[in-house]
Amino acid sequence: MARSYHTIFIDLYLYRDIICYPIKVANTNDDNIVNNVSNDARNVTFTRWSIVKWLRSNHSIYVTRYSEHPLDSNYSELLSIQNTIKRNLDRLVEIELLQVVGEEKIQTGTGMTPIYKHTIFGRLLAGLMSIRMFMTRRYVI
Repeated sequence: MARSYHTIFIDLYLYRDIICYPIKVANTNDDNIVNNVSNDARNVTFTRWSIVKWLRSNHSIYVTRYSEHPLDSNYSELLSIQNTIKRNLDRLVEIELLQVVGEEKIQTGTGMTPIYKHTIFGRLLAGLMSIRMFMTRRYVI
């Protein structure tokens, strides 16, 4: 069955926010968001959980969805987002826009979670997308 244009655009916006993540957070000082902040998007590494938390607060579709229909807790909302984000991160690794640069122990339980970093191609695409977003916002009235 063919997917609707609406669904495709929702996916594209999510991929855009994931790809632009290092640029958007490179200048933040919030260590709860990123693992490695040096005011340089080239050095931003992140785990799935850190990007899920950031997307929950910054991806417009998630912000709208959970403000209109909140779940029992913020943690429940993050868990509901996590599977989609895992699938998207895996796809971005497959097409070499992201790379796995290591693993770290998860905060609860005994497992390990990958640490991601953008490849040079991912950084290039993020830069182009960020310029496009800036130019679009600048001239829209």
